[in-house]
Amino acid sequence: MRAIGNNAQLSKDILSIHFNVDGFSFSTDTVNRFDVDPAYPLPVNIERMLETFPELKKKTYKNTNIIVDTPHFTLVPFELYEDEQIDTLFKFNFPSVGNEEALCNILDWTNVALIFGVNKELLSLLNRHFPDARILSSLSLMTEWFIRESNRTSSTKLSVLMHGDVIDVIVCSKGKLMFVNCFECTNNNDRCYYILHVWQSLQLDAEKDTLELYTDFATDPLPTQQLQRFVRQVNVIAEMSGMTCPLKYLYLCE
Repeated sequence: MRAIGNNAQLSKDILSIHFNVDGFSFSTDTVNRFDVDPAYPLPVNIERMLETFPELKKKTYKNTNIIVDTPHFTLVPFELYEDEQIDTLFKFNFPSVGNEEALCNILDWTNVALIFGVNKELLSLLNRHFPDARILSSLSLMTEWFIRESNRTSSTKLSVLMHGDVIDVIVCSKGKLMFVNCFECTNNNDRCYYILHVWQSLQLDAEKDTLELYTDFATDPLPTQQLQRFVRQVNVIAEMSGMTCPLKYLYLCE
């Protein structure tokens, strides 16, 4: 997987689908959204989406990209990575997760492999409907994007993607990945705690470095004021939702 720049355009020949617990989004030449019904499990909601938009299966696309969110992942330096060790490395880090299959994305910009888990039932469904699709972690896409963008500034940037009860925290500086992890948070106090803990652990500069919040919270108040007590530059990227954000930065080589 390799980023190719922010001037790429959506194409009617490329289908990209992002599966999120709060809803699905997919794009060809436009971005569309499908709201999930929480009364049904994820595979059932996917079948409902395919019934609502039958063209997703009927048309032949040049490329199909499936983007999934998962809190279970681990990073491995590329020089130490081997395909045969994917399952072993994943189970070593997540021994109690037995219903997920380990997949891998290679992050060219930082020369690491991101191994992540996908629900086995979901993976079987996706392989049945989209047998030639590339399955990507949303965290892989966003990490590569933030690494690329960090070359544009001399300061370090801590980026937080808020979606549901999870936050993804990615820290990049001058084209290098410094930190990436996700945390379960149910309220702003927890979010502030984890964000500031990472900030302090990396000894970031409260005056020069930047904190960016990418959020899909349309109505809930953000912890901006709390964070500004400790960090001067706090930016809210409110137009990016947790569902469409990875699609906006899906620039993969053909």
